[in-house]
Amino acid sequence: MRAKLSLAMGLVSLCLIIMFLVYGNLTNNLNTGITNLGTKFMPSQSAILNADRDLYQAYVAQLIYIETASAEQKNDYEENAQQAFDRMKVYLSTLSDYPDISAKLTQFDGQFKSWKKVADQVLVLVDNNKKDEAYQLIHSDSASQFSKLRDLYDIAGEAVNQLAVTEDELLHAETQKTNKALTIFLCLVVILIIALTYFVPKMQVDGIRGLNNRIKEISEGDGDLTQRISSTRTDELGQLANTFDDFIAQLQGLIKELRESSDELNHNAVDSRFNLSK
Repeated sequence: MRAKLSLAMGLVSLCLIIMFLVYGNLTNNLNTGITNLGTKFMPSQSAILNADRDLYQAYVAQLIYIETASAEQKNDYEENAQQAFDRMKVYLSTLSDYPDISAKLTQFDGQFKSWKKVADQVLVLVDNNKKDEAYQLIHSDSASQFSKLRDLYDIAGEAVNQLAVTEDELLHAETQKTNKALTIFLCLVVILIIALTYFVPKMQVDGIRGLNNRIKEISEGDGDLTQRISSTRTDELGQLANTFDDFIAQLQGLIKELRESSDELNHNAVDSRFNLSK
């Protein structure tokens, strides 16, 4: 009986442990998704947007420099160009765990150098008072290199957007799958608990009722001490039945001894009366 109760409680405890482990795994996945969003996707998205803005501002500073030859505009060009480069490096560093993205941007360093080289030539032409040639260069070869470089920034922005969408879809699908599995498992656990709370007590009650009925039959059997419960159970009820059988066996032996003693006394009494009559 105790073993059955322990087994039932063990099964319920095991089910609860499994549920907690699955729920813990789901929580870890959600935390990972939130962490990636806050520490990778959003910072990298911000970095690439600012890098693209810096690149465009460098281009605007070039155009203004052609007209004004202002040292301030030249400094703005250099500063924004460097920031456009540095922020792309931050982007790549942030997403270093995703080699597929890095593979799409392997040409960045070379393309940036090509654009920077031509863009610097525009400023050199302005410094040499060759404004017309500077205009021609910035709208031809420089514009072509600039367009190719911005295409890489666009690729980077689209890549991180797609990565965030993919990660979100995977996390959403895994969450739904886990929730579905937990729901099914919870239903099975409820069914198991209902079955255990019904059948385990029922088995105990049936065993006690059967033992009680058998003892009642023996007690009402006209003093027939040859009857036994003869239980085949191995639990506490079986031990109780075997103890009762041992008690009846001892009682039967005791009554037998009393009967034998009584018969012997009667026999001796008869012999005594016979001897006295002589």
